Amino acid sequence: MRWIIIKRLKKLVENAEAKICSVAVAVAVISPKCCRGIWYQPEEPRKLNALLQDRIEEKMDSISK
Repeated sequence: MRWIIIKRLKKLVENAEAKICSVAVAVAVISPKCCRGIWYQPEEPRKLNALLQDRIEEKMDSISK
């Protein structure tokens, strides 16, 4: 009995493999957009503005020399 079920499931997967694959690709494309767009809020590192300002000043000093 069990082998009949396994055989039918294998046949079902073989017949629908293109559809299964296309759904998997669609879900893989959509899922990161949903998670990052709505739920993911990146935390800005502390003192980021000061660090960037220091880097800009260093670059400007090296250019002007």
